[in-house]
Amino acid sequence: MLSKLCRFLDKHHWLRFEWPFRGAIDRNLREERRSVRMRNARHLGKIAKHGRYLLLATLVSVMACAGDSECVTVDAPLATFAMYRESSGSWKPLVLEAGRGEICGLPEYVVMVVCDVPDSSNLSVLQHSRTRGDGDYLSVGPCSEVLGELVHVTGTMRQAGSVTVGYASQQSSASPWTFDIRLPVGTYDLVAMDQSVAVPRVTLRREVRVAADTELAPIDVDVEGVDLVDVSLTVDTLSDEEVTTAVRLQTAGSDAVLFAENGRLARILPNSALTDTDSQYIDVSATTPLTLRHRLVDSRDDQRTIELPPRLDDIFFGQDDDPIGASWTSLPPDFDKAILSARSEGRLVFVTASRSWIDATGATSLSLDTSVPGLDPRWVMRNGEALGNSFRLATPFSESLRSRPNGM
Repeated sequence: MLSKLCRFLDKHHWLRFEWPFRGAIDRNLREERRSVRMRNARHLGKIAKHGRYLLLATLVSVMACAGDSECVTVDAPLATFAMYRESSGSWKPLVLEAGRGEICGLPEYVVMVVCDVPDSSNLSVLQHSRTRGDGDYLSVGPCSEVLGELVHVTGTMRQAGSVTVGYASQQSSASPWTFDIRLPVGTYDLVAMDQSVAVPRVTLRREVRVAADTELAPIDVDVEGVDLVDVSLTVDTLSDEEVTTAVRLQTAGSDAVLFAENGRLARILPNSALTDTDSQYIDVSATTPLTLRHRLVDSRDDQRTIELPPRLDDIFFGQDDDPIGASWTSLPPDFDKAILSARSEGRLVFVTASRSWIDATGATSLSLDTSVPGLDPRWVMRNGEALGNSFRLATPFSESLRSRPNGM
């Protein structure tokens, strides 16, 4: 079970980046999903029932808050380089004061930010193409993620399995075993799972305060835990795709994978174990060596027939000597954001474009702009040097991805 969980996380790119960067991405996506859920809740008059949301894996991202302002606030306190331009205009410096800058009066615009990630050797280059209609706030993770000092959260677990505190986790096949998780000071939820039994059990501890190095009380899932419940799913896939089902739990202070197996069976926490602010998502994926498509559904919605987004078969990547890029003749209609991502030793590059920007500009490609004044040539990543290079279309609840063949 543990090895399958790790393979699932790696397939979804959740283990490919250092913890501070994954935290920034996941929190932005959680807020995006939370915004969607809260809008739906207001529409239905059920705010008390529907709470916060989560995300994926995907992945990267940009948090957009709707508004009618002529100016967009860019939040990037860790940026060491920041430029912007109108879609067809010249690049200009983005002046940041206390880590924030403003872009005013542009219907469509492109922002490039470069930053170093704390506690990581990665240099991050992020380029976002958006319209004013995408919102008046842009949080550029990880350039917006100020973590502060990391402290140790330690303890022992009687059973083999995994322990998640906040957005970081450890696992072991030994029993009993000790864990040592590093986190910023804060209040978190703990999720521990015994994966050594036929029916996994999960322990939840709420509002664990971490003010300094903290040793937790021993975890015994047999005493504290709750059994997961089996749920059968119907999923239509193509003949060359492998189906994987996972379950992700997002609480007010944690993000944990509870289950990951090949097939169309999910194991979820019963509703009685959840609070109004918890979000438990069934994540169904269909993969080939070069493609992935998945959808998240709320476990409490009783949706058991899963319709996956279309597969991306007609995405074209450049030659090895070209800066990372992707092109297309047409895209399926249902997406919010296009994301081009690549990594190499010590570097992460993300190039994103909102659906509204692609529609407004008629773009048929996405690439890192190497004409930006002052751009250090060392920041430019080319296809041939990328260890992982992919293009994806995403919404807060679905994603379809295609990888460049030699970037796998």
